[in-house]
Amino acid sequence: MSDLAERADAQAQQPLFPGLDPDELQVTEMQSLCMNCHSQGVTKLLLTRIPYFKEVVVSSFDCPDCGHQSRSTDHAERIQDYGVEFKLRVSKPSDLNRKLVRAPGSEIRLPELDSVFPGSEASVSTVEGALTDVLDNLRSALASAATSAGPDGVDRLAAFINKMQGMIEAENPSFTLVLRDPSGNSFLENPSAPAADPCLTVRRFQRTREEDEALGITPADAEAEAGTNGNASSVVANGDADGAAAATGSASEEFDRYGEVLNFQVSKL
Repeated sequence: MSDLAERADAQAQQPLFPGLDPDELQVTEMQSLCMNCHSQGVTKLLLTRIPYFKEVVVSSFDCPDCGHQSRSTDHAERIQDYGVEFKLRVSKPSDLNRKLVRAPGSEIRLPELDSVFPGSEASVSTVEGALTDVLDNLRSALASAATSAGPDGVDRLAAFINKMQGMIEAENPSFTLVLRDPSGNSFLENPSAPAADPCLTVRRFQRTREEDEALGITPADAEAEAGTNGNASSVVANGDADGAAAATGSASEEFDRYGEVLNFQVSKL
């Protein structure tokens, strides 16, 4: 067999979405049009699989002429049959280092602050990184509010930012973070996977009609899905996302096919 044929055979045997091992990751580069100045820029694509999660496509674009840049993270998975909600009790600094993947349309909630932060773009980060992004957006809003809102509004927003930052940077942090995603494609890491995590609760839920419409699922699609899966109840599970089996047998089999979570507890609400 020629060297070319051997290389082609070896490439064909490699997974399309390799793990996060640096030796396995392959970045694809291509020339593409810059939509800002219409010169030629460089697009880079990285296909990978996040452990105990799903396949994602990480892409970046850089234009050497005008300096325009863009970054995006897209899921290679379809919209799941159920939405997912992660509830993490942050009690130590290491909890802030957990991987956190946000799908478009997901939201982060901080019950102690009685606040909800929706997200329009996908991102791969950590708990601390995701909250830092929220703070950056709030600071941008504060700069805008300085000219459009009264002094009271500016003071309240500044106080909120300081309170949130202090909560994150505390030597012994103590707060709850909720990541809710109707598409079912977001993820919050369980460092102990496949064992259960007492600080992390994962709940699968059936979407509302409004959430289906926001995801582009037509009523006919939703009815067909309901006919396939039955009237499922919400499900609560301790551990990782793949340990959160849905209430129907077919959904449970779907999670089992991943073969990544061995032990989990499920109880119907």
